[in-house]
Amino acid sequence: ASDFGRKRLLAVEQLLANCSGDEDAQRFVASLGLPAVPFLIENLSDRSRPRDVRAGAARILGTMRVDFSLPHLVRFVDDPDPVVARAVSTAIEAFGERAVECLEKELSCDRWLRSQIVARLLRRIGPDGVSRALLERVRSCGRFAGSSGTKRRVLHLISILAEADVTPDLVA
Repeated sequence: ASDFGRKRLLAVEQLLANCSGDEDAQRFVASLGLPAVPFLIENLSDRSRPRDVRAGAARILGTMRVDFSLPHLVRFVDDPDPVVARAVSTAIEAFGERAVECLEKELSCDRWLRSQIVARLLRRIGPDGVSRALLERVRSCGRFAGSSGTKRRVLHLISILAEADVTPDLVA
């Protein structure tokens, strides 16, 4: 990158670090358009970056709603830093129904905590965000589960997705 390009990226990085609640700064970075997206993804992905930089990058990606940034956001839905995880969830919600397919791929029988976060996001996106096929896929995890603990986890996940009390016969 040219010297000018590096200076511009440094300026954007400073804005990211300081725009946690500044909507004007976030709109400015978002107005840079598609060329800013890889830089934002890089800042979100680099766990050595300060939390404000990472969370700011997530918020701006949510503002921009560029589809190819969604899988990158979803990777950090269960980030160990709660500030980053919250910013990522908010950003994903901003995509609305467009996020459903990407989120559904993340529901897994062997990653329970992550699956609970994803299920809650799907519910917040809206009742249409949870398809019958998805509920059936999650139920199948319980049907083939060997332990009662796994079955309880599946019941919990289904109850999140369906926002209803679920009886054990659904996974029996």
